[in-house]
Amino acid sequence: MRHAVILAGGGGERFWPLSRKDRPKQLLALAGDRSLLRATFERIRAVVPAERIWVVTGRVLAARVRRALPELESRHILREPVGRNTAPALYLATLAISRKDPDGVQVVVPADAWVPRERPYHQALRAAFRVAERRGRLVLVGVRPTRVETGYGYIEPGKLLGDGPGREVRRFVEKPSTVRARRLVASGRHLWNCGIFAWRNEVFTEAVHLHLPDLARAFARLERGRLTVQNLDAAYRKAPSVSVDYGILERAANAAVLPARFAWDDLGSWRALERLGTGGGFRHGRVIALESPGSIVWAEGGTAAVLGVPDVVVVHTRDATLVVPKDRAQEVRRLVARIGKSSGRKEG
Repeated sequence: MRHAVILAGGGGERFWPLSRKDRPKQLLALAGDRSLLRATFERIRAVVPAERIWVVTGRVLAARVRRALPELESRHILREPVGRNTAPALYLATLAISRKDPDGVQVVVPADAWVPRERPYHQALRAAFRVAERRGRLVLVGVRPTRVETGYGYIEPGKLLGDGPGREVRRFVEKPSTVRARRLVASGRHLWNCGIFAWRNEVFTEAVHLHLPDLARAFARLERGRLTVQNLDAAYRKAPSVSVDYGILERAANAAVLPARFAWDDLGSWRALERLGTGGGFRHGRVIALESPGSIVWAEGGTAAVLGVPDVVVVHTRDATLVVPKDRAQEVRRLVARIGKSSGRKEG
């Protein structure tokens, strides 16, 4: 059977002060009236029924995820005791699904992406399922770049697998320099790695044992026993912190890429919001903006007023205010770290 895994464990520090430890980016309604997590769940439900959707999140967020997705079975919310990046999260999901459906195949999607048109997205997921089922591959979905980005991974597709639509992976390029990213986009041959994957349970399990033996050993008791709190805690204490891209997909001879044609954005920082609107800039809430073209202004719990400050990000919440040049929006996490040090607690 086909299953879907939603990764919902990130912190979204770049969206401080709106995003906090107990309300990370995926639980915010940044691109409409629904949280990003809720929008993701409703999108994926058109391809996979709710009873076969799983969410991997942090233990501290489980209750909020449950409230956001009341249709989801409680046991389908997989609670990580601590974040160890995406490889352990996806291995946990694979073990949980295998208990229910040993021969299952899964598609993995991030909880915090923006996808404005659902039909081509659904088509891509169904195609990814087919490639994973028929070819026994670790499938990555790639989308066409629309701009020069240095924070994304790029994939160069190789030759077709049989009659397609999947292709071999010729090479991965992780977070290139601006000059190199410009060349990759101009070539027309490269795709963005949008963090959507598909594979059969046993194919991914074999890949973990081959490429990440430390993770396999750390999770050995989970493989053999129950997913109890005690077993999870013990496994995550030993598990390496590693991404599935670096730890497995970039090393695997059986990786494949599926070129897709849906619009996508990972909403990585406040600056990303201007791509959701028209004419540059972005406004949310009670905002008065004069002579401030290109500015992103978000008001929550009051009024935000700006005058004569183009290309700036201003975020006003009930207990904090952020002001940063738009071209430095990626650096907000530096402020979060400094605030945490000065207050003696983790902010964000």
